[in-house]
Amino acid sequence: MPACTEQIENIGYASANYVECPENTEKSWHKIHGILLDTKTVMEHAAKKDNELIKQLANAIEGNC
Repeated sequence: MPACTEQIENIGYASANYVECPENTEKSWHKIHGILLDTKTVMEHAAKKDNELIKQLANAIEGNC
């Protein structure tokens, strides 16, 4: 989600409880993560394929799993 922030921030996730699994276990794709990041920064780094920004985003997601 767009935000005026210098850091990528994971504000939590919503879990899809409507999905019925045979084992009654939650899968990783049943979660929708709320990530706050500066849209301009993302657009500037997208063309460069900035690996550091990609790592920060991955860490923000994994930190709340």
